Amino acid sequence: MNMLLEEMEEVDFKREIGSINKEKNKPLVIFIGGIHGNEPMGVYALKSVFKEIIEQQIKIDGTLIALTGNLEALKQKKRFLQCDLNRIWSTENLNRLPQYNDLNVENKEMSELWDILKGQIDVHKSEKICIFDLHTTSSDSVPFITINDTLSNRRISSQIPVPTIFGIEEFLSGPLLSYFNELGYNALGFEAGQHDSHDSFLNHKAFIWLSLAVKGLLPKIHPRVIEGKKRLYEVSDEPGKFFEIIYRENIEKNDDFKMEPGFVNFQSIKKGDFLAESKGQKIYSIWDLRIFMPLYQKQGDDGFFIIRKISSMVLFVSKYMRLYQLERLLLLLPGVNRVDGKQHVIKVNLKIAKYKAVEFFHLLGYRQKIHKKNTVTFIRREKQ
Repeated sequence: MNMLLEEMEEVDFKREIGSINKEKNKPLVIFIGGIHGNEPMGVYALKSVFKEIIEQQIKIDGTLIALTGNLEALKQKKRFLQCDLNRIWSTENLNRLPQYNDLNVENKEMSELWDILKGQIDVHKSEKICIFDLHTTSSDSVPFITINDTLSNRRISSQIPVPTIFGIEEFLSGPLLSYFNELGYNALGFEAGQHDSHDSFLNHKAFIWLSLAVKGLLPKIHPRVIEGKKRLYEVSDEPGKFFEIIYRENIEKNDDFKMEPGFVNFQSIKKGDFLAESKGQKIYSIWDLRIFMPLYQKQGDDGFFIIRKISSMVLFVSKYMRLYQLERLLLLLPGVNRVDGKQHVIKVNLKIAKYKAVEFFHLLGYRQKIHKKNTVTFIRREKQ
């Protein structure tokens, strides 16, 4: 059962799309759609899935919550109104909220979302909590998953036949997913395709059904799950492959950035290819790799990313380096130290620990947090 485009336009956006509550010892899965107001397909898909669950009396073995992200921006069909709701999630920002007498639009949205999310987390207090954040892209794209690189996130994404992207947390500040990973919970982003494409709606639905099975809320042999897995496999480019972001083109307020027309997500590019214009200067590729999420909308400060494929051997080595906690050996090297005794935060002096320091720490699940002239501070979001 699919919503028609005319039905989508008539949707009345509300914070809670639907909820099914079960015992505290069951898994808790939370979906969030529309954290960007020009990306409503995730909200439409969640409404459609809940409608099917109710009408067909589908048994959900766990707690399922579906929430709408940026209500005001969705009503105005804008990515955001005052600031990007997916760039402000941090302990510092959340702690400051009660001090403000007059919150801006997105801070109000974050406050309302956090009240619901924190309430659910406080009730369940379990490692069985998982959050899925539903998105679409401004350029044409096959569906894909973005994760903070933890083994538990990998285990979930590897069961969904779409490409997985690592490393976005190194280039973005304040995404919702990174914040919840730092709290110790699984959190994955799903990009279903282009903003206005009906295929994006169908891809979201396929992902939702399959995710429910991966987290144990539905049997893997349920017809909706089988259909969802089949669809994602058929529409995906290199299903199950892993990629890593190595570069982000940042856009400042007055850069007048313009992406060259015609690029699609995951498109191969060559050195010398003309990519975009910014500050009156042309930007040419210095890579023989792939372009990722080229910007074809007015709002946003991510011009484009560059990604490279990660080999299965690197993933295998990385997994066992983490399982055996081999970072303890690296801590014996000069120029490598824990920060304030914290297990998950390490500072590297690049003047001393020069050779492949970043690559080694990536293998161990550490990603750059603060990059200064001669030092890099890494944080690991792996559950301990």
